[in-house]
Amino acid sequence: MDLMALEGPDATAVGLLLACSGTADVVDAHVVCAQRAGQTVMTSDAADLRRLAPELRLVAL
Repeated sequence: MDLMALEGPDATAVGLLLACSGTADVVDAHVVCAQRAGQTVMTSDAADLRRLAPELRLVAL
């Protein structure tokens, strides 16, 4: 498991994603950005993540 800090370019990417999507959940946006960086995502919150990035391949728990 890798931890990604929410700072610098990652924080900017999260902010841009939230602005473009009109949503406000920083954690969901950070998860989407982490997955785009090659991370595998397992979630019980698939619907919210799909709202931000419908193309995500998720493992729903």
